[in-house]
Amino acid sequence: LFADYVTNFLYHLPPAQLDYSMLYEADKLLDDLVTLLSAYIVAKKEYLQLAAVWTLLTYARHAFRFAEYLRVHKSGFGSSGTTAAKVISLFSARPLRPLIATTAAAFMRLVHTTKPTVVVDETREDELPQEMLNALKLFVESAFDADYLVARVIDGDVKDFSLYSNAIVVDTSFKFTTLSAERRAWTFRIERDAQKITDLDAVLEDAKNIVNKLYAFGIAFSLKAREYIRKYRSFQGVGAVEALYEFMTVAGMDTSIVAAARELVKKQLAEAYESAVVTDPVARILNAVEEIVEDAVKQFKETGIVPERWH
Repeated sequence: LFADYVTNFLYHLPPAQLDYSMLYEADKLLDDLVTLLSAYIVAKKEYLQLAAVWTLLTYARHAFRFAEYLRVHKSGFGSSGTTAAKVISLFSARPLRPLIATTAAAFMRLVHTTKPTVVVDETREDELPQEMLNALKLFVESAFDADYLVARVIDGDVKDFSLYSNAIVVDTSFKFTTLSAERRAWTFRIERDAQKITDLDAVLEDAKNIVNKLYAFGIAFSLKAREYIRKYRSFQGVGAVEALYEFMTVAGMDTSIVAAARELVKKQLAEAYESAVVTDPVARILNAVEEIVEDAVKQFKETGIVPERWH
């Protein structure tokens, strides 16, 4: 049971009663997630499908050894990357509320206790003390592996903390993501839409209408799909989606969404491994600048309006 002070930091938790028949409605849950995400985020269908699968799997991460983080890719500031990350997190398992001026120790205890979904956003860098920034970088590097532990001395005793959880990272300047981390990341690319305004209160209300089903799926999947989880739980990057795909296939469910996400993830990870070998830091920055300029020019040609803060 979570202490009361811990639950105050989360947007939602599993209810007391769950309908475990949701396990065999995974395809419908994915359909619903794609529809809900598309109402608040502008992105191509393939990326909305990837985000839906990642979101569904946040509810079953406790059954795996690895948790791939979701990297929100945007062309620069003002592209709604932060909003997209918040929207996805609200539909994910145990979303952690934004923390301001917190300490690294408090953050680690919250993550260790609740295994939440955490949004790491570069735009909040100026709001955080250096100790917390260092903790977030450590988090992004280590939250993917259930075996990693952080040791701290508390009241004279050595205590261990696990940072294993779900992470969504908004990072255009590579302050948090490294080549090593990107090889474990699923990349979600958003489209620029300067006119779109997202009501996060409405997002949370929509989330509350589906999360009970998602929590039920996560618990049931962990128990009923043990054969597939054991088979793939140690595969980094694709293990969880492979287990989900195989389970849904055998159960006779529609696998179109999970299959599309699976192929996109494989392509992304293959490209990341190639980049780790051939790409140097200067080239990475130049590529990022190139994308920003191309995106701004495209919007100017389409609308006749120069995007705000694109530079």
